[in-house]
Amino acid sequence: MLTKYLLEKEIGWKKLLGIHFLFSIVLSFFIFYISNGILWIIGKMTFEEYLQGTKIYKILAVMDYNFLIYFSMTCLIYAYYYFFDYKQKINTIAKYEKIVSETELNLLKAQLQPHFIFNTLNAIYILIDKSSELAKKSVLNLSELLRESIKIGKRNLVPLHMEIDMVEKYVELLKIRYNDDISFKLNVEEGLHSCSVPNLIIQPLLENAVKHGFGVDYLKLDININIEGSGSNMVVVVKNNGVPLDFVDGKNEGTRLGIQNIIERLRHLYPNSYSFSMFNDNGWVVVRIQLPIEQEGK
Repeated sequence: MLTKYLLEKEIGWKKLLGIHFLFSIVLSFFIFYISNGILWIIGKMTFEEYLQGTKIYKILAVMDYNFLIYFSMTCLIYAYYYFFDYKQKINTIAKYEKIVSETELNLLKAQLQPHFIFNTLNAIYILIDKSSELAKKSVLNLSELLRESIKIGKRNLVPLHMEIDMVEKYVELLKIRYNDDISFKLNVEEGLHSCSVPNLIIQPLLENAVKHGFGVDYLKLDININIEGSGSNMVVVVKNNGVPLDFVDGKNEGTRLGIQNIIERLRHLYPNSYSFSMFNDNGWVVVRIQLPIEQEGK
């Protein structure tokens, strides 16, 4: 009780040692008198023997033994409380790290979704003058996308088939806007549809491909999406035949918010177990993501 009280008061170590030293002396006298008193009460010792046995020099003779017991017990108690406190701090740090990580992920998603919505609304605005029917269809497609987004809620990971549904709805929006100037191919390996992937991980890649793929000499754009298993990993490849990546000092100058957002989210969700790369390959701009295969709910 004394040790716990002194720990809660956060007393300095010099004062702490002094208090324990004085208390050990008091306790030593107390134990000595009580133990001899019990022997006298139960008849194992006469009163004269009690007075003789409780003289100061006899108490001092066993003081070192009492000191050893007292400080051994005190050290064990301190070790227990420090270990208990250390374990609590570790758990608290882990809890706050999880909160911070989830907060950062939510902030990244909050950046991503308005960015996607604003771009889509701008596309619909352009369509209004060209074709009111296409504009209406785009609004319906966008509303379905938003409905799916609300359904998913705050989930960081979703089944691949839900992510593919979102991609297909977004592709419909792009086809309405670009007509025959854009084409898509999607291939998903059987057995992967129930695996978990980050929410809205593919759509920003399509958005980035469209935004940076069209150019003066690139008036038509083909976008291919391929998702397949590779051992214990899933590999997502999105490639387009648009404007090649421009690398300066080994860095891609065309990388924007959506791509950086994806990298940050992957870093949070799969630390040290994912890969992300962008490169030019025989007339194609390729984005390759590799992440662990995880079944939904695990």
